Amino acid sequence: MSKGMVLITGADGYLGHAIARYLLANSNLQLCLWVKASSQQSIELKKQRLATLLNNSRCHFYYGDLTDDTVFADVNSAEITHIIHSAALTNFAVEKEDAYQVNVLGTRKLLQFAQRCQQLKCVSLISTLYVAGLDTKVINEQPISPTPTFANHYEWSKFNAEQVLLDEFAALPWQIVRVATIVADNDLGEVHQYNVFHQTLRLLFYGLLAVMPGEESTKIYLTTRDTSAQLCGQLLLNESRGFFHSSIDDEHSLALGNLIDEVYCQFNLYDEFKQKRILKPRFASWPTFQKLIDGTQSLGSILGQALAVMAPFSQQLYTNKIVKNSRAQSQTTVDLNFKVKDMLPKICSYLINNKWGKAISPNKSIAIAKQGVKVDE
Repeated sequence: MSKGMVLITGADGYLGHAIARYLLANSNLQLCLWVKASSQQSIELKKQRLATLLNNSRCHFYYGDLTDDTVFADVNSAEITHIIHSAALTNFAVEKEDAYQVNVLGTRKLLQFAQRCQQLKCVSLISTLYVAGLDTKVINEQPISPTPTFANHYEWSKFNAEQVLLDEFAALPWQIVRVATIVADNDLGEVHQYNVFHQTLRLLFYGLLAVMPGEESTKIYLTTRDTSAQLCGQLLLNESRGFFHSSIDDEHSLALGNLIDEVYCQFNLYDEFKQKRILKPRFASWPTFQKLIDGTQSLGSILGQALAVMAPFSQQLYTNKIVKNSRAQSQTTVDLNFKVKDMLPKICSYLINNKWGKAISPNKSIAIAKQGVKVDE
């Protein structure tokens, strides 16, 4: 088991927290848990979120802001042997300048700190499959080239964060882990953080999405939080080098049309849904979907609000990709290729029975969805 100290940025995040738990259970590393905080109130809140970990003497609390030039000044670089950079703005609707400041410049500051760590054995950058943008057809575990076009500023910023590492810090002992859309905490289908996948299912369940963007044949790539945390933890402890994908591969993915069919089969098991006789949404071409978005925004209708929820990421649903994960599979014991058809009933059941985390009205579900178009990290 590895010895030393690992700096985990975003340690209170959905994935960062799970990685910290994995490393605590599967290594002898000291854990430097770094979170975004500045005010005393936010510091105390973050400590509460990490309370279970901080009860362990191997865990140490640090805080700062990735937009601050002295962000890691309080961390002793002489003690750091491993780094996992999971802190990021993970929202498809993020503004370009905010994404640049945190995801690009913040990554550069982290890597500059890594250069000062004389005992550094491995620095791991948590990225996303969406760095492939809209042009890349086959996503291998290697750099994306040439630079693709992107559906939103989140994708753009994560691609550029990878480029910062490759162009300026390639001499570091690095690895990049690209994470697919996280659809559940674990193989039980439990969900405790909702992203665009879950918000879309919410809209469909309440009959608020009559039109669906995308091509029925587009393959959808998924993972779970615990699978990704285990993969990231093993890759770090193995001190592996290069690119790795935390995702099912193309052979195990499900086409969008088939995924919607499976979801509606599950929805129809519930009287609340079945009695409304809600029809499956019709798939619209990208130009048609754009026109629908433009035409409904000024009306303030429920349909317009629903379409706005999907707008920041919807272009991805027209881009069919082939994702490979053989390097990740070969260098760890993690089984990345779970059966989506077996997982969907569990996820749908959990979401419906827990009303997506709270008892809400359809109109309020729109408002929550608009605030939470988060992705994989």
